[in-house]
Amino acid sequence: MEEEKKVEEIKIEEVKEEPVKIEEVKDNDSKIKLIVIISTVSVLLLLLLVIMIVSFYNKPKEVINNNQVGGEVNMSYTDKSNTLNVVSLTPTEDSAAIKDLTGDNYFEFSVETKIDKAKEVNYEISISKNTDKSTINDQDIKIYLEKENSGSYTKIFGPAKFKGISKKSELGTPKGDMVLAKVSNKKSVIENYRLKVWLSSTAEAGTMPQNYSIDINVVGDAE
Repeated sequence: MEEEKKVEEIKIEEVKEEPVKIEEVKDNDSKIKLIVIISTVSVLLLLLLVIMIVSFYNKPKEVINNNQVGGEVNMSYTDKSNTLNVVSLTPTEDSAAIKDLTGDNYFEFSVETKIDKAKEVNYEISISKNTDKSTINDQDIKIYLEKENSGSYTKIFGPAKFKGISKKSELGTPKGDMVLAKVSNKKSVIENYRLKVWLSSTAEAGTMPQNYSIDINVVGDAE
C-alpha cells in the first residue's frame, strides 16, 4: 500500500507541473510574435526613410521634352522652376562675378540628348526676360554661360549684355529671346551647364532695387 501511495503522489506532482510548462510555451510564443512585429515595423520605417532621402536628393524636374522623329531632348534642374531671379544687385567686375558662387546669381541645369533613329539631334539654350520682375536696363546686365567638362566648368558664352533675336530661330526659339548656345550631338549624352547673371561694373547704382529675372529654355530638333 505504501508503494501505491508514492506512485499516486508522483503522478499528482506531474499533473501539477503541466500547466506551468504550457504557460511557458505561451509566453515564449508571445515574445517571438512581439519580436517579429517590432522587426517588421523597423524594416518598414527604414525603407520609408530611405525612400524619403532618395526623393529629396533626386528631385530633377523636366521642363521640356521635345520628342522628335528619332530623337529626344530633355532639360532638368533641381530648382523649383526654370526661372533665375537676381535681386539687390551691385555693380561687379566680370572677373569677380565669373568666379563667384556664393550668391543666388547662377542657375545650374542639365540637357539630355537621346538618339534613337536620328543621325543627329540639335538644341538651343536661350533665355527670356521677365519684364514685370526686372528693374535693370538690358544694357547694364551681364549674361554668362559655362559648361562642365571633366569636372570643371569652362566658358561657352559671354559675358554679354542681354539682346533678343529679331525673329524666331530655325529650332523654335521665340523672337525677343536671347540664344546663348546651339549644340549638335550625334550620340546620346547628358551635358551640364551653369548660367550666371550680374550687374555690369559700369552700371550706375540707382535708388530702385536692382533686380533682374529671366527664364531658361531649351528647344530641340532631330535630323
